[in-house]
Amino acid sequence: MLEGRPDEALVTFRRLYDIIDDGTLIVPGHGRPMRRADILHSITYLEKLTSMAQEDWVKDLPAAQVREALAMKEYSDYSMYEFIHFQVNIPAVLKAE
Repeated sequence: MLEGRPDEALVTFRRLYDIIDDGTLIVPGHGRPMRRADILHSITYLEKLTSMAQEDWVKDLPAAQVREALAMKEYSDYSMYEFIHFQVNIPAVLKAE
């Protein structure tokens, strides 16, 4: 996502989800250790964000209101939510349009 390619990120998440089993422990370069279910959480998040960003009602909003419309507070428990969601992921999905 840092490179602005949400479609490629989704492909990678799905491939990883498909090749590991539920007992595999993933130790990422940042954040907490993860399991297979955590990858599904990321897939669901990114699919929802991408879908919302493509909706016409979002496209018609002034730039200042896009952040609020795509806040997705149900994902705010992620430790880097404020930075990653607003500064990286939202701009990436909007740019991918």
